[in-house]
Amino acid sequence: MNGMSSEDGSLVDRRPIITCAGEIDVFSTIENNLSEALPQEACEWRRSLGRPVRSVHIGATFAPYSAAGLPKGNQWDLIRQPLFHIYWTECSDVDLYKSSVKEDIEIWLKELSSREIPDWLIVVVENFDGKRANKLLPRTTVLDKIRADFAPKQGDRCISVINPGKSESRSADSWRGLVTRVRHLLLVAYARAVSRLEDHVRQQREKRNDPGWDFMKYFYLQEDLAQVLEMLGLYDEALVQYDELDALFSQFVANGVTSNSVGWLSNFQKPLERWHGLKLGQSHLTKHPSILELRAYLFAKQAHMLLLTNKVWEV
Repeated sequence: MNGMSSEDGSLVDRRPIITCAGEIDVFSTIENNLSEALPQEACEWRRSLGRPVRSVHIGATFAPYSAAGLPKGNQWDLIRQPLFHIYWTECSDVDLYKSSVKEDIEIWLKELSSREIPDWLIVVVENFDGKRANKLLPRTTVLDKIRADFAPKQGDRCISVINPGKSESRSADSWRGLVTRVRHLLLVAYARAVSRLEDHVRQQREKRNDPGWDFMKYFYLQEDLAQVLEMLGLYDEALVQYDELDALFSQFVANGVTSNSVGWLSNFQKPLERWHGLKLGQSHLTKHPSILELRAYLFAKQAHMLLLTNKVWEV
């Protein structure tokens, strides 16, 4: 599958991660087509708090499903964890479905439910041929059974698609339906996750005057939010996150001059031991940065976002 080759890949190259379970060999026949089709058209990004609807082009990286790789409740680095999960099958026989596929889907959904993951999709891939087309279709299909067993009130979580590699007149419409569904549900998953992360960032920010609050821990948390917004192409919103971090740090520094400074600020009051210059492409901040390194990193990120939003004159 088309996973990232490096953990340190550029955010420009990063895409949301979708896990694939079930009959992986079936998915592999359409993986390239799906990877190419997803980002070709924009999808509406709807969020709460009265925010405007945004148009987002969203791609995906597909990875094999693993229960061990599912995100944990306190894991906030959204760009490194899978948020959407798809089960693939080409089973067309109801009896075969009842004897094996059904149990496999049950186990898969049980694992997702145990992690409180509601973002999933079941896809039945149909491989029509001329001989089969002349036969009478069964009254109850495998897709009907899957919907009845696992999504009686969530019909949009189960879909069938005619394999686009087959010369079937209905395959184009069927394919468009799958691509549209995956785009929509993937953005629903990210809207949910980003909303949770925004709430968590807000809660941690409100504790900034509490004893033991640490700016760098908060910094990495809000940068996780900035990075996922950047990955989704919302560069102006990612810029807001870095602007807020810059303003917050500046306020603490200013307050430290006129009054008692907070304890964590002393971590930055040390001799400058290294300076590698300004790197606009820098993707990581050192573990214990000097105040100059932190300032340079923030400036580089702000400049990068301004370049991506075509506002070079504001750098």
